[in-house]
Amino acid sequence: FRALKGGGEPYLLANSEHGILTRRRAAKAFSAWQRIESPGGIANNDHLSVVTTGGRTEVLTCIGGWGGGKLYYASLDAPTRATWSGPLKLPDRNYTGWATYPGQSLIFGRCSSPTACGEGVRPIGVFDTLGACQAAVNKTSPPPRGYTYQSKDPTLGGYAGHCYALSAFGPFDLHPQKGVASGRAPGFVAGEEIDCSNAAVDPRDRDHFLFSRGGEFRTYESRDGGRTVSRVASHDVGAFFVLIDSQGWYYTATQDGAFVSRDGGVGWEALHVVMHSRDGRRIDRVPHDYQRIVPDFRGDGIAFPSDQGLHILNRSSDNLTSAVGDMRNTMALSAILSPNEQGSRSLVVNLWDWNVGASWDDGATWAGWAKGEASPGSCGEGGGGQGMGRSRKAIMFHRNHFYNSSDGGRNWARGNLPAPMGAFVYVRQPGSRTEPAGACFALFSAPAGQVLRGRSRSSAGGGASSPDRDYSPELDDEQEEAGEDEEAAGGPQLYSPGLLAPPRAGSVVHLMTSSDFGGSWSWAPLQPSLQPTGLEVDPTGNGLYAFNADCLSVSSDQGRSWSPCSQAAGLTGRLHQLLVVNTRVMFLTRVGAVPLRTTDGGQSWHELGGCAHLFKHGATLDGSLSWSGRTLVLHGADLGAIGRGEYGTAVWRSTNDGDDWTDETGDLVTISPGPGVWYEDDFYLVTRGEGVTVKRQFER
Repeated sequence: FRALKGGGEPYLLANSEHGILTRRRAAKAFSAWQRIESPGGIANNDHLSVVTTGGRTEVLTCIGGWGGGKLYYASLDAPTRATWSGPLKLPDRNYTGWATYPGQSLIFGRCSSPTACGEGVRPIGVFDTLGACQAAVNKTSPPPRGYTYQSKDPTLGGYAGHCYALSAFGPFDLHPQKGVASGRAPGFVAGEEIDCSNAAVDPRDRDHFLFSRGGEFRTYESRDGGRTVSRVASHDVGAFFVLIDSQGWYYTATQDGAFVSRDGGVGWEALHVVMHSRDGRRIDRVPHDYQRIVPDFRGDGIAFPSDQGLHILNRSSDNLTSAVGDMRNTMALSAILSPNEQGSRSLVVNLWDWNVGASWDDGATWAGWAKGEASPGSCGEGGGGQGMGRSRKAIMFHRNHFYNSSDGGRNWARGNLPAPMGAFVYVRQPGSRTEPAGACFALFSAPAGQVLRGRSRSSAGGGASSPDRDYSPELDDEQEEAGEDEEAAGGPQLYSPGLLAPPRAGSVVHLMTSSDFGGSWSWAPLQPSLQPTGLEVDPTGNGLYAFNADCLSVSSDQGRSWSPCSQAAGLTGRLHQLLVVNTRVMFLTRVGAVPLRTTDGGQSWHELGGCAHLFKHGATLDGSLSWSGRTLVLHGADLGAIGRGEYGTAVWRSTNDGDDWTDETGDLVTISPGPGVWYEDDFYLVTRGEGVTVKRQFER
């Protein structure tokens, strides 16, 4: 969003990904949003930088995707119309002589070995000096457009002394590298379109702007409206977001951190986030997962939103002011609850984008793990898990690891699996709806033929936290397990009780079994006719249920054999989640449809008409049953409600098996609710934005 004045009136601008939205701010009300079409898509994290010159307001932005786009100016003519200029292109040039670029490479990332390079790069030999390389280049036929010489500097390894001729030269091809020199041949060089990820115009000069170049993610600058550009050589760190503020200060931000230059790019300082742990340690971080740079924050301030929270520039210091607050605004992924020796509850929470957090007093205060305790610190950001009644047994899993605890989350042991697990359920003790008997089940999927039968056991000490490093809340996922990027693999693995992420095509689902509360596991592939995405147990009997969108099956021998897919009357639609009260009463939530109920053990199913209002626009919601089985809660979000101008999050409760419902949504503001977790009579709702919330005495 940006605020500005157009035609003397105040307006809001917004990046809608498919154009620019405008909204006039009247004295007491806002007008409706109006759209200005753009020449192409705008990445949802792209900045709309604004400059006004002589009464004309322009926006400078990148048209294209996250990895790079093209640079355009838009002159705002009316709330629904703009004149777009672009893509900005460097001019063609005709050079009369050679140019040399010390400390710059034209082959960076283009050769797999000193003598094997990609198209357009030709190794021509090893030479002792730059002059000898240049002489060899001049004799090359056809005449090259550029060259790179790797000096005899031993730090260049096997590339030392090699000379390369290039068939093309572009102004963006140069890359800084120590001990290297490159050259450009005389002749015609076609101008290139400016490739940008983000751009920011100087609010005092429309011809002056910064941009981060797509793919390279370094900072470039132009002072003549894009006719010439130069890389900001003094700032050789990653940059995705860039900004120039009203005082002329430069800013960049990405996962490498946030940086500021107060002297027009000559010098740069890293911006720090300083935190203090409860044990007195001072934690000083520069790297954060910054998501943008916000100008005009509360006037002329600058703010840096990140996955870890909001941070605000302090112009008199390099330390950012943290607006993170406390755990009430975190992106929580789980609520693992257990009783503790202090007579309270231990609450362990998987978080995004921090490591696992814990409260040893039911959320009143938050802390990590003490020195010497086996924390789940290697989990990093993400993951999920759950407790098992009042037993103090708990399970957690993330990526290809599982963790189990027998003391309410104080100490964890870790084991390894062939693939990420999910759909965890546990068998109850006879006569109890909540307390574990020891047998547990879960699922994972793996490519066909990759995994068959196997076994894994967790180990203490070296499993959860390595002996030479105690729990560190400042360590995030990238630092903890470098190279394993969840988002690149399809997004974070969000935990949903009893559910497994949909298997990829060609994968086979394996049933995991444990007899020791999840401390060790064995597994075997399920038959092709049963490839479930969810499990559930009957807390009053011996039934183990497996289901996917099109099939509901049951096993009475702990998964050794399975019934055919149920063909019961009324069992229609795409199945999402099964909830079992007892052998006769069960509920099935469905994808985009009203939930079903059976009162005859699955012989017939009927819609719960009393909550049909929640599903009239095709929402899919989760369900949670209280420990007693007397209270059913439907919870989740209809994200389509945003487009209808409605609030989409819902928490509805029924105390008579779904006949009647009460809206309990109350004062929630999140649109990213997660799992619902019961502990005794209290209902905890996990959210990605408001942390873990709770309704006390929700059963009564």
